[in-house]
Parts: sequence; C-alpha cells; structure tokens
Amino acid sequence: MIIELPFDTSKSPVLRRYRMAFFHFSNNNLAIRKSCARDLGGYDPAAKKSEDVDLCFRLAQSDRWVALREQGVTVRHKARRSFGAMVRQLWGWGFHVGWPYRKTGLRGVHLYWFSNRRRKIAADLELFPGLPFLVCAYFTDLHAAFAAGVASAASAATGHSAAAAALAGLFAFFFWRYTRDDRETGLPPWQALKLGATHLLINAVFSAAVLLGGLKHGVILLPATIIPTKGPELG
Repeated sequence: MIIELPFDTSKSPVLRRYRMAFFHFSNNNLAIRKSCARDLGGYDPAAKKSEDVDLCFRLAQSDRWVALREQGVTVRHKARRSFGAMVRQLWGWGFHVGWPYRKTGLRGVHLYWFSNRRRKIAADLELFPGLPFLVCAYFTDLHAAFAAGVASAASAATGHSAAAAALAGLFAFFFWRYTRDDRETGLPPWQALKLGATHLLINAVFSAAVLLGGLKHGVILLPATIIPTKGPELG
C-alpha cells in the first residue's frame, strides 16, 4: 500500500473512503512518506499489537492524505513452521484489533458486504450514529454459507423439508464461491481440500479472537475472512 501526496478525494468517487471498512484495505507492508507519518502522529507506543491498523484508521480520517494499493507489487510472508504457531499468531493479532476500532471514537452500526469474487467491498450500510457503542460487521460468502447451513439444519429439525432443501442449495452456492481460491491453486484435489480446511479453521480462530477481543474493548466486530489468495480492495 502506498501513501500518496495530499489529494482531494471529494472530487474522485473512485477513492471514496469507507471509514471503518478501511481496516479491510490491507495495511501491512506500508510504504509511507515521512511527512505523512509525522502528520498522523506516528505509531502509538501504547499499542501492543495492531499499531498498523491504528495508523491506517488515522490516515482514513485525515483530509490531507490518501492510501492506494500498488497493483504491481507481490508480497510474500514467511510462513509459520506449524499450524499451531499460525493459530497463535492470528489469535494474538485478532484479539487486539478491537483497540484501534475503539480509539477512532466512531459509533453506530457499520455493515459491509465483501465480494470474494470481485475482491471488493460491494455494498455498505452505516446506521444509528447516535449509538453509545460501535458495531462493525463484514459479511462474505463464508458468512452467507454458514448462515444458510444453520438455517437449513434448523428447518430440517422442525420438519420444514422444502425450506431446508432450498437453504441447503444456498449453502452449497455460497460455499462453492468461498472455496474458489483453494480450487484454483492447481493443487491435486486432496491437497486443495486440505488447504481449504486449514483456511477455514484459521478464519474461524481469527473471527473468534476478533469478536472476543472487540467485546473486551467495548466494540462488536465481525471480521471478513482473511485468507483469500488475492488481496481485497476498496470498491
């Protein structure tokens, strides 16, 4: 991500700013101008983790600077040596991410639909700014599949077979879309299935950590999935 020179974003609808959804605009591997870092106050030494999220939130609220993704750059992260180590890393990161959300001082309900297929935030809805707390939720194909699956099971348990079948179809549709990245890796079917199961577990761990950590800081957060093979962008 590149921090550009001061720019009037009000004249460019392409650069519309999603205040809370800015977190989903990947904020690791920053290339930031020194003058921008100074204007924003630099990293907060009180931050245990998610200091980059805090900095990017302050950037999103700035009237002087704008962040853009550098499309021509490929970033590779060194993998953890074990699945357990990766789980611990993502749990620690997720559990602390509620702090920069609360630090923004924003309130209300902020809802975002993230399209895995388009790699973009496809829709947003911001309501009830007078609430005394913040709710920020991202909905993805995985969330839709999970909701449809739970509703299908409940319908089947209560004897509504037609509804259960229809909801099961929705579950299959959204889950197929969610697993697209894993299916397109070119791996043998068994390895692709193993990779998909690993991603699913990691996303579950991260989501639980974000939700519990957010409650600790007085905010309600439902994160988007964090491991597509291609990064998301603002739409």
